Amino acid sequence: MGIVKGFVGLQGIYDVRALVESHPTYEDWFVRPALGPATPPDEDPTASTWAAASPVRYARLAPGLEHAAHLIVHSPEDELVEVDQSLAWARRLSELGATQVEVVDDAARIGGSHDGMLEKREFFELVKAWIAKQVSV
Repeated sequence: MGIVKGFVGLQGIYDVRALVESHPTYEDWFVRPALGPATPPDEDPTASTWAAASPVRYARLAPGLEHAAHLIVHSPEDELVEVDQSLAWARRLSELGATQVEVVDDAARIGGSHDGMLEKREFFELVKAWIAKQVSV
């Protein structure tokens, strides 16, 4: 295994186009100011900034990262980004050859709003325990 042992993803946006499809109002106040307009339908969608900012669109993992562990944490109470974003990223990681992907998306282990999750002790304990496990491997 290389130097990077793991990644932690938090309630992320992993597919910008899917986010805008779920929340059309996000395009004008958030996505376009940050990333520019969507690629016109007749152009290659993988060339857009939306695709570049969407890990689910990645064609491959960087060499060696398929062995890194991935923890994806998403509160089911997140009011801004659907859990489906995290589930899609987990599926894509597996498709790309990642061998250690763990998703925590159940209210019994983690909860809170999009920002509120970061204020919960349970969140920090979860991540702390996961990092300790990666360091000991």
